[in-house]
Amino acid sequence: MKARRLIVAISALAWAGVTWGALGGTAFAEPTPPSEGLKRAFSDLEGWLKGTSAEGWHKYLKSDALREQLALGEKADAKVVKDVLAQYASGAKGLENQYFVNVRTGLEAWSAGLSAPTAAELPALVRGAAEGFSPVTAEQVAASKAKLKETTAALEKVLNGWGKAGAGWKEYLQFETLKAQVADDAKPDADALAGVLSQFASELPGTETAAMVKVREALEPYVAHARVSGDEAAGEKYKVQIEALAASTEALLKKADGEQLQAAGAALDWLEQHGQAKEACAEVRRHYWRPNLFLSLSAKLVTAGFNQDVNDTAPITDVILGTQIEGTGVTTGKVSAKLIPNDRLAVIHSHFQGTTQSDTTGYNSGATIVSRGTTSFRALKQVSLDHKGFHDYPATAAATTNASPISVDSGRGGFFAGQADSIAWSRVQENRGRANQIAGQHAAQRVKGRLDSASKERLGKTNDKFMNQFRKPLLKQGAFPQKLVFATTEDALRVTWYQALGADVAAHEAPPTIDGDFDMTVHVHETMLNNLARHYYGGRLLDRDQFEAEMTAFFGKVPERFQKNADDPPWEIRFTEQDPITIEFQAGDHVLVTIRGTYFRVGRSEPQNLKMNITALYHLEQGADGFKATRRIRSEKEDERYIIDRGLVEALPPDYQEGRQLRPGESALRRQLVDEFEKAFDKQMLGDGIQLPDRWKAAGVLKLKKYVFRGDWASAGWALEPAPEEPPKEGATSTKAQPAKTTP
Repeated sequence: MKARRLIVAISALAWAGVTWGALGGTAFAEPTPPSEGLKRAFSDLEGWLKGTSAEGWHKYLKSDALREQLALGEKADAKVVKDVLAQYASGAKGLENQYFVNVRTGLEAWSAGLSAPTAAELPALVRGAAEGFSPVTAEQVAASKAKLKETTAALEKVLNGWGKAGAGWKEYLQFETLKAQVADDAKPDADALAGVLSQFASELPGTETAAMVKVREALEPYVAHARVSGDEAAGEKYKVQIEALAASTEALLKKADGEQLQAAGAALDWLEQHGQAKEACAEVRRHYWRPNLFLSLSAKLVTAGFNQDVNDTAPITDVILGTQIEGTGVTTGKVSAKLIPNDRLAVIHSHFQGTTQSDTTGYNSGATIVSRGTTSFRALKQVSLDHKGFHDYPATAAATTNASPISVDSGRGGFFAGQADSIAWSRVQENRGRANQIAGQHAAQRVKGRLDSASKERLGKTNDKFMNQFRKPLLKQGAFPQKLVFATTEDALRVTWYQALGADVAAHEAPPTIDGDFDMTVHVHETMLNNLARHYYGGRLLDRDQFEAEMTAFFGKVPERFQKNADDPPWEIRFTEQDPITIEFQAGDHVLVTIRGTYFRVGRSEPQNLKMNITALYHLEQGADGFKATRRIRSEKEDERYIIDRGLVEALPPDYQEGRQLRPGESALRRQLVDEFEKAFDKQMLGDGIQLPDRWKAAGVLKLKKYVFRGDWASAGWALEPAPEEPPKEGATSTKAQPAKTTP
């Protein structure tokens, strides 16, 4: 099996994107309107401001005007909203508080929408910027370079103090290139500087360090200044790009097709790299560059893994009013979770409520006190998720204890033993209220400690997977989405994903609606998958070892489907710079996968520096038990030399036209690739549902209920169904569920 692993390698992540994104995944909901998020932020601020200073703040921040505009909704006056925003952005002492910041952020988003031009006004807006070219003087270049040199020197001191870790960061940040660029006699190399900037802007954990942030902030203007100052014809090129962008926006009014979007994207990329026409560029992007993945999980699905009954027996040790307590507690209760509305984070509250029945013995100065008690408690644990991972917050808990002594032995013997026992009993009763109060406080601390400890262990493992199998691999390749927002409503956890960098095209229209009651839905646009593949694979030389490492990074291990055999030969492929792997959603519920390479080597065969496109076309069908994807061909015409038999994979040069004779090298490589891709791409794939992991398993199985292809969008909805009963194990006497004996 010579090239099968080669095929698996270059298609695995792309095909994972198809099967997870197009066929399965999670229910689309329009993003929350900015005004709704602002209303919540303002309500939170009002609640926090209650007190003597509230009136002064509300007057300064023009709160009455804001309330009036919020009531008007879409008819709000953009000028009034800008005036209110100006107060929040004034920099007055105290406005750095998060409550004020949240309102300011909401105002910025709302104000931008209220004052934004329509699509029909964009061509005029863009052309209006034709005379707005901003030349860069030698003084500006020198000033921005001086600032960058200053921040670079400060960062070097920090990194030098980090030892080996600092050396690793220097390598990652291309620090030697940066130092060379800020040398006194160095002329700016815009491309080299842009490469360094991409490392600082990668959001890899650690790049939020203050010294690194300052370098990034100094790099951004210097890169733009370098591009403009280094090109004497920049002013003329600017006018050409402005007209190209204006013409594209005019054409997009008639038909928003890929060709016009690509033309607009190229013009936008040039203007943004040169720091020009910022307002016009932002408005064009706002209209035609939209998020290209929407994901939603129902509250029922998200909270299923948190909800559980608790029945736990544990030892109790404590010291209360000088008395050493030992005994056993039986805790019964219920853990339940709910989603908390938030526009910027996915927030989950886990509530633990129950009682502990305790039997204890206390020892104090020779006396022995036997008691029985009941502790009622309730606790809250918050967890959140954003693009940087999961975040754990300390638990809060409250508890009340009602313990009563059963017997008291003073430890005294002889004639006065009874009297001593009676006195000891009286003292225990006198201190009972105080002791119960302290016991309740200690119980609350124990509940908090157990919640925090359990959450730290479980959340730590989950966050490690998020970081190592998702965030870090994408950051390393510069393929992390430009926008990734997690949010929650009472009913769902939602994810908005925007994958488009530079000249990349994004979604230009909203996804189709998909009617139904689903627990998980996804809306994925072709551009999300294709842009991701471009930045992850474009121009890369990939071999078998790298592929296995990346599969392990994404999935935790190499999936069984892609595991190599002992006799599998090594292989290499170099992907094309543009569109190395593409997914195309076609009419009639078809998905076309195309893989493009410029260099292939398998085993001991000679390397082939040939361009070849490999394609596989699948047709999706909904069945009673799920879906099936069957491989098809692209053309009904058949030619035994060039067009592969019906249902097989195609491998042809990108410039191939029907009737052209394949060159000898092309013909040999085509035969090899067709043979091996035929083995790698199953003729038919069946999907019978998604088995949920770990504590979610009992919630059931996710079954695909509906999917819709429209334009460049694929949308699908899944619903939870009861999991089929597992056959009883040999020797088992009952299949009934046993009481839970777990802790939260």
